[in-house]
Amino acid sequence: MTESDDSGNRIDRRGLLRRIGALGVTGVVGVGGFQFFATEPVFALEKETFTAADVSIDSADGTIDDIWFQPELTYSWGDLDSSPHTLKFTLSTEGPDGGYFEKVGSESKYNEALEDGKSASGSYDFQNELSLIENTSWYKSAFSADGDGESKVVDLTVQVKAELATNDGTTHTDTKEAPFSINVTNRQVKFGNQGGSGSGSGGVGGIAGTGGN
Repeated sequence: MTESDDSGNRIDRRGLLRRIGALGVTGVVGVGGFQFFATEPVFALEKETFTAADVSIDSADGTIDDIWFQPELTYSWGDLDSSPHTLKFTLSTEGPDGGYFEKVGSESKYNEALEDGKSASGSYDFQNELSLIENTSWYKSAFSADGDGESKVVDLTVQVKAELATNDGTTHTDTKEAPFSINVTNRQVKFGNQGGSGSGSGGVGGIAGTGGN
């Protein structure tokens, strides 16, 4: 899956850990690969298969523009008493003060798109990017690395709740969590060689214009 950056170039989303533009930096968290198993309870999620990639962001002033999610999910079910009708996924993250989760966004897959049968499997990729800054009480400055050359690390937990509704009105649910870190680095200013020898990276150059008579 690809997208365009501000200059119109194509970017591989899977390989993108940072995007630097005139308005700041956008980080991406890749959340994917969780699987439901037909065990007790009938709609269960194996913990190890739900993961969230860490985010690394470099910016000139240590600020960010956004943190966003676009889950890629797989699922399966078995031994349902009635055919599936709707599958809803809700993504949440810890709030800034910890101890609670805030909804970032949700999407659903409906009966006409769902795999038919009391035992089945499939996948769902979120159609939209879910902004952490726009949809929760997190704020940009919470991730800022203030000092030149310094880094700021924020540890978060992302949560997915899946709700499978069947045609007889029953709803089966499961919730799983995964930790990840957001590491923001304020890039070191490059202006000359601070040791005084050579021009270093950038800095002043030219000629001294010396002379004599």
